[in-house]
Amino acid sequence: MWKTACPAKAFWPPIDALANNPLKRAYTPRKQHNIQRRKSSMKILKNRELTEDTWTTLSTDDALIDGDIIIPFERWKKAKPSLASHTGKIGVLISSDTAINEVIENLKHFDLIALYFPKYTDGTCFSYAFLLRERHRFTGELRAMGDIFRDQFTYLERCGFDAILPENLGTLAADKKSFDDISVIYQSSADGVEPFYRIRPSRG
Repeated sequence: MWKTACPAKAFWPPIDALANNPLKRAYTPRKQHNIQRRKSSMKILKNRELTEDTWTTLSTDDALIDGDIIIPFERWKKAKPSLASHTGKIGVLISSDTAINEVIENLKHFDLIALYFPKYTDGTCFSYAFLLRERHRFTGELRAMGDIFRDQFTYLERCGFDAILPENLGTLAADKKSFDDISVIYQSSADGVEPFYRIRPSRG
């Protein structure tokens, strides 16, 4: 029996609400997330394949290093002038509390945007990813990080994510098989896959 994927555009909050007024959301802003430094040369799931991660994720207090780095968006705003001479690519880390319009205004500066899921049930970053990929045509890497489980992988990809880094790395090699769990979709999305109703049946 075919397994189906529900529409990828239905995630809360609505796309237009986020784009027009991202600060007026119906929940209390969370505290700053404690992101630990993550060295490069560790494993990550990218384009459905397990590969070496060439990026180093730095916290707010970590010293800047040469090479490809991911830093919190708030830190990037403060250090923007000094980062102009950085040797390597720049990526920023955002979460559901981030004012997405500020990120959109600075897309040209980023080679990667990492979106942190503080909770499995928080779907805001799904909407952020779709907004960045589809409406604003961000072509760099969109990385999902945080409290993510294998049954979300297909939906992450459909919304525009091309890299996934869950907190539990122990089962990542096995979890990549989850992309095969859903074989039929009913709505087009950021992944460009044709929905079921557009597929012509073969004759013969």
